[in-house]
Amino acid sequence: MNLNDQYYDRGFFAVELDGLTKSLLWNEIITTNWVPDTVDGIYKQIPDWYKSNVNLKNITGANRADCERIIGDHIMKLAPESLLNVGNILVDTEPFQLFKKYFKRHELKFVDMWNGSEEIPYHFDTINGCDTLVLIYLTDQHVWDPKWGGAISMKKEVDNFVIFEQEILPNNGTMLVINNANPLVYHKVTALKNTNINRYTFSFNYNWF
Repeated sequence: MNLNDQYYDRGFFAVELDGLTKSLLWNEIITTNWVPDTVDGIYKQIPDWYKSNVNLKNITGANRADCERIIGDHIMKLAPESLLNVGNILVDTEPFQLFKKYFKRHELKFVDMWNGSEEIPYHFDTINGCDTLVLIYLTDQHVWDPKWGGAISMKKEVDNFVIFEQEILPNNGTMLVINNANPLVYHKVTALKNTNINRYTFSFNYNWF
């Protein structure tokens, strides 16, 4: 099954990140000032620029989505220009050529990076209305041990019938491209159990036009 079929039929594809983009993202990791996660308290570390004066704690109901969109817009303004540039370089790499068949341009809607992982049940990310969610995993471990946790699972489900389900380990250089416009596609994450190791995640969100 080619990447086009995987993305539009299965709802995602996972590939090895190209060497140039991997080097650029490792540079982001090295040059970032990492601090303890006192914002949400769920990760090992977050960048010092990941802050917002909008507090999501104790917010429930219809206004939560609006608050998360406000935070997303704020984070885009705080994110370093170098990271935004990587997000725009990424869409010119080979795996994204499938989108060039149908669309002329893209918009980078959101970026984020963190170290660690939290336990999240199956869900889909549609708060900022992005078409495509890209998750990239970098780690200094040569082989990821499943016992460490931090895995992501993809699932396509219709009326409680699971059509497809797959667990993906966050091996160094793994890039996961998710069809975020498909409400049948869900993903979940397991918590990082071995906190002595680093599991860096980059998130890039795109719209296509």
